[in-house]
Amino acid sequence: MTTMLYCFTGTGNCLVVARNIAAGLGDARVVRLCAQTSPDASGCDAIGFVAPVYHQGLPGMVATFIESVQLDADAYVFAVATYGDDNPGVFFDNVADALRTHGVALDACFGVPMPHNVHAMRAAERDRRLAAEPARSQQIADAVAARERPHLAANRLIAPLLKWTWRLANGEVADKGFTVDDGCIGCDICAYVCPADNIAMVDGRPQWALSGGCQECLACLQWCPRDAIHYDRKHVGRYHHPQVKVHDVFVRPRVAAVHAR
Repeated sequence: MTTMLYCFTGTGNCLVVARNIAAGLGDARVVRLCAQTSPDASGCDAIGFVAPVYHQGLPGMVATFIESVQLDADAYVFAVATYGDDNPGVFFDNVADALRTHGVALDACFGVPMPHNVHAMRAAERDRRLAAEPARSQQIADAVAARERPHLAANRLIAPLLKWTWRLANGEVADKGFTVDDGCIGCDICAYVCPADNIAMVDGRPQWALSGGCQECLACLQWCPRDAIHYDRKHVGRYHHPQVKVHDVFVRPRVAAVHAR
């Protein structure tokens, strides 16, 4: 029995959840979902997608990946949403819609409340969520091993509105709101943590592609060792998972020395 866990992460929240689920299963492989990720999941008995809730739904890049992924028709497919708000919105609807392109159903849905990647959270609530996560991830691992099929449905009354706002948000050029101050040291960490490969270093400063590829994961901002990156579209709190180091979220190998954080 083999399980493939595709993980999309900016702050490290989903990476920790995916690793803990994999540890609970014992036969699972965690694969970072980024622009370079291979879509070949054929031969796996179970396939999981672990991602955060953005704009009340699934990150657009993850939806596109699911539509292209190669999987066996009889595979057990599950999704895990991490969310900083009160619920996962239409996240699971988005996953199910993407899977329908393969004629495959979403077998199970799981939610994990985690610290928010945008809004600063009270320390007590942040710590409570971090402390509760390992037990919740083990529950998910046990449910996956037993091939349970729990479903978390979105509120049917507002789901159409949430889907509309999700589509609208995913059509925006989100990275036009980023700025860099004089604290930038040209370390290029921001370019290496961007899962969309959306940042290039130009004259020692990050430059966003402005092509619609930005997922608003805010990894570039959250992992900047000098807090030199800002996002003027929202008031953003600084946060990344305390158990994750910056090299854990690199999307490709980096040879240069890494500034610890």
